[in-house]
Amino acid sequence: MRGTTSIPQVLITREGLDTTAATWEDKTEITLTYPNFNLDDKVTVNGGSLA
Repeated sequence: MRGTTSIPQVLITREGLDTTAATWEDKTEITLTYPNFNLDDKVTVNGGSLA
């Protein structure tokens, strides 16, 4: 929250670092700065299979 406004955030973990180093970042800033970055729950799978 910033004042009375709810600001959506995402928890960012960095490859190679312990999860205790994760930080909360504003979702808008991440999507503007990294437009091709896929958030885990928003990844689109393009065909193929694991089997």
